[in-house]
Amino acid sequence: MIYPILYVEDDDTTRDVMSAILNHHFNEVYTASNGIEGWDLYLKIRPLVLIVDMKMPKLGGIDLIQKIRQTDNEIFIIVASAHSDKEDLISSIHLNVNRYFIKPINAKEVIAQINEALRKYKEGDHPLLMALTPLFSYDLKNKILYKEGHPFKITKIENQILWLLLKNRNRPVSYSQFEHAIWNEFSMTKYALRTHIMQLRKKLENQITIQNLSGEGYLLVL
Repeated sequence: MIYPILYVEDDDTTRDVMSAILNHHFNEVYTASNGIEGWDLYLKIRPLVLIVDMKMPKLGGIDLIQKIRQTDNEIFIIVASAHSDKEDLISSIHLNVNRYFIKPINAKEVIAQINEALRKYKEGDHPLLMALTPLFSYDLKNKILYKEGHPFKITKIENQILWLLLKNRNRPVSYSQFEHAIWNEFSMTKYALRTHIMQLRKKLENQITIQNLSGEGYLLVL
C-alpha cells in the first residue's frame, strides 16, 4: 500500500536535499514550493503526512494548515520553522500540529517521526498528537508525553494532571475537577496538587505556562 507524503518548502536547496532523503526512504513523496501549490497537491493526493515550512510566499504554512484542518484531523503534520517564534508555536498548538522542528531540521528525526506515524496508521492506532513546545508533544488519545519524539516518563498523577489541563486548555480547571478526575473517592489537598504541578513544571523545563488561579484551580495557557 502507498502512503503519500507531501513536503512544502519554498527554499529550493532545502527542498531538493530533503526531498532526496525522503525519496530514499519512502515510495511516494510530493513537493511544492509554496502554500498554494501545496494546497492543490493536497487536494489531489490526500497525503497521510505533511511536512511544511512556516514562512512561505503566497500562502504561508499556518494558512495552509488551517485550510487542511477544516476537514482533515487525521493527517500527521510536521512543521519546520526557522525561528522559535512564539506566535507560530501557539498557532501550531491550536491547529493540532503533531511535531514542531526548528531549522535546520534533523532528517533522521523527521524520518523517525514519519515511520512512527505510518506504523500507527497501519495498526489502526491513530495518535492525536499536540505540539506543546519545540521539545515536547502530547498524545491526547493514548495519554503519552513525548520529548523530541520519544516517550518521556512522568508519574501517573502528573500525567493525569497534564491530560486534564490539555483537555481544558485555556480554560480554568477547578480544584473539584482535579479531585473528581484524579483522586476519585479519595480526598485531595491543595498542597498535594500544588506539589505535583510544581514537579510537572520542572520536568517540562518550565516551557509551559500553568497558572495558579487563587482559590479556584489552575489554567494551562497555550
